[in-house]
Amino acid sequence: QTCALPISEQALRQAEADQRGLFEALADGVLVLDAEHQVLDANASAAQLLGYPRDELRRMQLPELLPEHERSRVPAAVAALLATPDARLEQWDQRRRDGSVFPVEVSLSPFVEDGVPYVQAIVSDITARKRDEALVRRMRDRLQLAADAAGIGVWEWDVVANVLVWDDWMYELYRLPRSEEHTSEL
Repeated sequence: QTCALPISEQALRQAEADQRGLFEALADGVLVLDAEHQVLDANASAAQLLGYPRDELRRMQLPELLPEHERSRVPAAVAALLATPDARLEQWDQRRRDGSVFPVEVSLSPFVEDGVPYVQAIVSDITARKRDEALVRRMRDRLQLAADAAGIGVWEWDVVANVLVWDDWMYELYRLPRSEEHTSEL
């Protein structure tokens, strides 16, 4: 035997207001989509990130917010998400109202309300992260170029696993085959 507790209309309104407050307070952009990729809702951060007024965003389809090269891949990923309701993290390029394109990381989470499937997309601009990753790759390549030119080896010691990781020059300098794993003996 179950007992349903009545929820007062005031408590329901308060819960809805609290939920809306959290939705609006997020620093990342949030879009709520239906199964046809229609934007049903967007928080203020999404509007600012994409450069659209919220009422205009709510009249748009997801493909309209994407550059041409993403217009088939991204809706397919959203459709796959609805078919297998596991949240996923995706990266794609997004298009702003002014036409500029920028990289985003999107946390896609499906949910069902009153038997209707929806997707919540939390959108984070990762332009700075991509720039920093490219800088690290350039610096690593420059270090490798300098090490190669000087004929010096570079190694790294994982203290916890007690494993040495060598670059090609270390194997060359010590005349050891590349297939050997090296542990330190302290």
